[in-house]
Amino acid sequence: LGNVFSDDGNYIISLQSPEGIFDGNQTVYLKDKLLNKYINLSTDKDYTFTAVKGTDATRFEIVYKPDEVLNTGANTKSDFIVYKDGNSQVVKSSKKLGKIDIFDASGKLIKSININHTEIKVDVSNFSNGIYIMRIENSGDVKSKKFIR
Repeated sequence: LGNVFSDDGNYIISLQSPEGIFDGNQTVYLKDKLLNKYINLSTDKDYTFTAVKGTDATRFEIVYKPDEVLNTGANTKSDFIVYKDGNSQVVKSSKKLGKIDIFDASGKLIKSININHTEIKVDVSNFSNGIYIMRIENSGDVKSKKFIR
């Protein structure tokens, strides 16, 4: 959100009247990048802040989930790789993995695994030939990877 402030002082950002998808259950957050905080405009309605005179095009951002939910913070992000090893799909992570769900191309759940390790080898030799989607929970982050059997 770009803002132009006419004077130094306190200002208020409000969510006036939500419309469309925002009129229901969609929560709207205001991210104050200067103070690194999230304001739930759906419940708090008003955010009062101090600004200096001038134009500021980068301080605020509208988001639909805070970083804690999106898990995009540098300290919590964990990368992982998925690769084929013979008749298995191997998942390796820098942090502990959680639940892994494997779906076929139609969306049918084929296999579900709960683990608490940084690596797993999933035997897919009994799967039919086709395209599969692996939904992997990785330290709170959920990612999907496709693979072909």
